[in-house]
Amino acid sequence: MKQFLLGWVSIGLLSCSSIKPTPSQTDLSVWQGFTSSSETIINVLIPPGRRPSYKVIETLTKQNISFVRHVFKKKYSDWRVEQFHIKNLKLKKHYALQIFDSKDQLITEKYFKTLNLKKTKARIAVASCLDERKDSVQKQIWPEFLAHKPDVIFLIGDNTYLTKSSIIPGSPTPKEIWTTYISTFSRLQLYKTEHLIPIMATWDDNDYGKNNGGRHFQYKTQSQKVFSIFFPRQPIKGFYKPGPGVSGHLRAFSQNFLFMDNRSFRSPNNQIVDYETHWGKKQEKWLIHILNHTHNPSWIINGDQIFGGYSRFESYEGSHPNSFKKIMLKIKFAHSPVIFLTGDRHLFETMKIATPDFPYTTYEITTSAIHANVFPNHWSRSPNPRQIQGIANKYNYAILDTSVIKNRLNLHVHAYTLGGKKIYDDQFSVRKP
Repeated sequence: MKQFLLGWVSIGLLSCSSIKPTPSQTDLSVWQGFTSSSETIINVLIPPGRRPSYKVIETLTKQNISFVRHVFKKKYSDWRVEQFHIKNLKLKKHYALQIFDSKDQLITEKYFKTLNLKKTKARIAVASCLDERKDSVQKQIWPEFLAHKPDVIFLIGDNTYLTKSSIIPGSPTPKEIWTTYISTFSRLQLYKTEHLIPIMATWDDNDYGKNNGGRHFQYKTQSQKVFSIFFPRQPIKGFYKPGPGVSGHLRAFSQNFLFMDNRSFRSPNNQIVDYETHWGKKQEKWLIHILNHTHNPSWIINGDQIFGGYSRFESYEGSHPNSFKKIMLKIKFAHSPVIFLTGDRHLFETMKIATPDFPYTTYEITTSAIHANVFPNHWSRSPNPRQIQGIANKYNYAILDTSVIKNRLNLHVHAYTLGGKKIYDDQFSVRKP
């Protein structure tokens, strides 16, 4: 069920400049979604029995900013998500979402800004595999992650672990999908920060709902709807447009960011079927159309690895080799130069993709897990001839400093583990000859 409320909050005349929330009141999870120079989306997770009211202000002048509020809830849960679509914002201005309790006392104040998507330099923070059961790890690593002050955050799969709570392993019900998302978002430090940073996401099997799942998962439609509540996918004219499934195309920083859906259309792994696919015909057509209508560099962002056929674990190349060969023929000769960004594998790895695989040199960067199980090195058993660097058995995330000059992508990659310790540092450039 979804409800819509438009306009100013009833407490708009309250003076909040002298009101400060007490530490015990700041327990709400709040996070910022897709954002441009003039609009943003912010979600608030509301526990049972809470009936807050809201105000959005420009922090310097205390000017009230109007918004549209959407309420998302389920009949089998007392939790709800309240979503705010805020427009008519300006670059270089600072804003606050103020949340009040039923007695008009300030519960929390979250600060946010718009995002200049037209600039040519950006810092992107990337993470995958967010297992809430690693509680002590996540409480330490998210503040360290946020300390890098990225322009934007990409969560690229296994953003919650639906498969851990299902009665039948790997097959959660719609109720379990909803309640597990709530459990994750209510606990992670990422969603407790005072200063919000835009978050953009795609999924993999754990937040899809079925381990190694594909197009036959019976609750995929329900799962897509829940994902799109927690990670809003509304179009932003000129900058973001949703694609098939939970895919999406973000135009930003003179680059294209193509968030792929590797689950909704996927055929079973390593099986002979009439139609072998990783992304599905509709999504492949959507992808190639974009790549052939731009000369700006494009990131293909996927929940599992793409050039990972050296290993028996999940990758496009390994799970759907025939489909992989066909789509790569189209990708490598498209107008846009491409680079690959992936998660899932519970390791950090960079790969160099060059001839004969590609007509120009590009790279695949894999980062996981920020807080989920990590494992010892297995490359001695399964060597990767494309590997530049592989780091195993460490929680990790990546910081990408990007710039574009004349359709050439310049990239500085840093990877970090617990304690803010840098475990990788390298620089690449990608361009078509």
